[in-house]
Amino acid sequence: MSDGEEKYKEENFSSYSVERFEQMLEKREEYFFDVEEFEGLVEYYINSNNLKKANKVLHYATSQHPDSSILSLRQSQVFASIGKLNDALAILSNLELLEPFNAEVYLTQASIYSQLRKYNDAIRNYKMAIKYSSEDVDDLLLDLAFEYENCSQYENAIESLKKALKLNPDNEAVLYELAYCYDLANQLEASVEFYLDFIDDHPYSFIAWYNLGNAFCRLGLFEKAVDAYDYSIVIKDNFASSYFNKANTLVQLERYEQAIEVYRETFQCEEPQALTYSYIGECYEKLEQYEESIKHYKLALELAPELGDAWIGVGIVKDCQNLLHEGISYLKKAVDLENDNPDYWYIYAEALEKLEQFDKAKAAYVKVIALEPENVELWLDYSNIVRETESPESAIDIIHEAFSIFPNEAELLYRLGAYQIMAGSINTALGSIESGLQLNYEEHIKLFDYLPEAKYISAIIDLIELYKK
Repeated sequence: MSDGEEKYKEENFSSYSVERFEQMLEKREEYFFDVEEFEGLVEYYINSNNLKKANKVLHYATSQHPDSSILSLRQSQVFASIGKLNDALAILSNLELLEPFNAEVYLTQASIYSQLRKYNDAIRNYKMAIKYSSEDVDDLLLDLAFEYENCSQYENAIESLKKALKLNPDNEAVLYELAYCYDLANQLEASVEFYLDFIDDHPYSFIAWYNLGNAFCRLGLFEKAVDAYDYSIVIKDNFASSYFNKANTLVQLERYEQAIEVYRETFQCEEPQALTYSYIGECYEKLEQYEESIKHYKLALELAPELGDAWIGVGIVKDCQNLLHEGISYLKKAVDLENDNPDYWYIYAEALEKLEQFDKAKAAYVKVIALEPENVELWLDYSNIVRETESPESAIDIIHEAFSIFPNEAELLYRLGAYQIMAGSINTALGSIESGLQLNYEEHIKLFDYLPEAKYISAIIDLIELYKK
């Protein structure tokens, strides 16, 4: 019998069984179905996303065939699908005793344990499923790797994925996941070594070349990354991700014109993406071609009005064009869209300060410090605007607050010394500067960068000479 004939027979058998079962329910009678028919009905209703009806089938099935292990297994799977995980496990525990070599029993248990976040139990069951399976073992090894990742056992995950690739070197999901695991394990050099070896045996794997490019890029080996992406593109010239990542790498190399060309290549492989237009806009921004930059940022916003990077981009370019009074509304839109993005708030705060909207600027600095208190530059910038609009004493209070997060930050001590000089407290300033010199002598230059007149205070110069090595 041909595949087509067999499929036709199965479809007609399934259709007849479904009609008969529906008729039985409608007439409130009970018809006999054999185990195979019941199993087909369960699968039909599961595939139709009608779990309630599948459960009803199993009610009649287990009544008519109480000793059928396959129907018990299907019952456990339906229970698992409707959230009755403990009921499912109870059935499976019994089945494991009755059929200790049934891979599907272990596989179903593994899936449930994973849902329950009992990852070690899931791992044990995936191993048993792999032991007794004869098909799709590479996919089971991938599932096992996921559980190892859940336990942060990245070495074990990598080994599992390598075994999967030996069984099926064309498994794309495994190739991607292996690269991800190497990243999680912070083993980028090992990732490069693996993919180079893999490519020796499988030189036409475009995914392997792509992942090699990603690993090179993360290591800062941008020229090698570009070469790897090129090989991936030669093998599969419609793989948009290789073009996109190659363009990103060219940006790292500050080859912006080439990057723009490669970003555009992605449009031949897929529909234009908002993020790609935004990145092109950024390239034109770097090239100081501001009208083209704004044009592409706005193309991005046509596709994705919620893309904060494009709103920020337009605002920054307007600033470069000395049109910040126009650009500020774009920056405000970005922080409205992503209210917890510290980078956006920082840019917005600086822009408000430029526009001399000092109260709003200070409020923005307070917001960004709340989001990213570990950024020392924020504290310095915030203290500076407080010093300019209020007093050196108020700025000193800000620096003291920063010390609670950065108790050993020399730059804060030098800035504190500068504010104390401005407040007329020279002796106190000398104490702060000396503490800074003890922590980091070289950074004393930042005192002069911020307060050039400090170079002409002999007591400060003498103190610096004292600590000169």
